Amino acid sequence: MTDDPARALISLFEEERRALLDGALDLIPAIGERKLALIAALAQADPGEEELARIAKGARRNGHLLAAALAGLAEGANRLEAIRSGARGFSAYDRTGRAERIDNAGQPGIERRA
Repeated sequence: MTDDPARALISLFEEERRALLDGALDLIPAIGERKLALIAALAQADPGEEELARIAKGARRNGHLLAAALAGLAEGANRLEAIRSGARGFSAYDRTGRAERIDNAGQPGIERRA
């Protein structure tokens, strides 16, 4: 760790940003641990207002990126569930307008494409 935790934290926010933009989400937990250590060191330091403003800006920016990544993961999970659900069967209406469940369990001849 550097002698200047504020500058190190600003640099780490940039590293985190690159990881998020590259989709390297496996790096985020380790970056988070490093951020916690730097924040603890920052509490003992005396950063200037400009450095604090840059830290706040980096934190906000990466917060938005993290929220977008999380939303993308949730949407992907929803899409996978829809595909799995279609593989199990689907609902359709009969000629009288009643909903009817058509199951696909064990019927390899029926395929629903997403």
